[in-house]
Amino acid sequence: MAKIKPWIAVLGALVLGGCASGPVARGTLIGLAAGAALGAGLGAAVSDPDLLGNSGSPESGDIALKQGPAIGVGALIGGVFGTLVGAMIGHGYDDPNAEEPPPPEAQPQARRIQPAAF
Repeated sequence: MAKIKPWIAVLGALVLGGCASGPVARGTLIGLAAGAALGAGLGAAVSDPDLLGNSGSPESGDIALKQGPAIGVGALIGGVFGTLVGAMIGHGYDDPNAEEPPPPEAQPQARRIQPAAF
């Protein structure tokens, strides 16, 4: 597999980021922050020794989770999910009239399509 230089990855991210509108980018960032915070909180709750048992005790079996990886994975999954949801919500706030075609009156007479008479 070819090694990608860091500046190429940053350039690609900037190019792709330029394709997104303001509301989509804002929704993506807000969704990332909210999802990562909720995911980290959920990871902390799941790794609580009182909830699933102490991972050092013989009764815990394989269900107890270590706190560090649980919080990290929760933040990662929450961030990805929040990014997707935030981008979709931000897309709903895009200006619907931004790329609307001109009204038919603004088009030249020769290019207008006349309805067929019955």
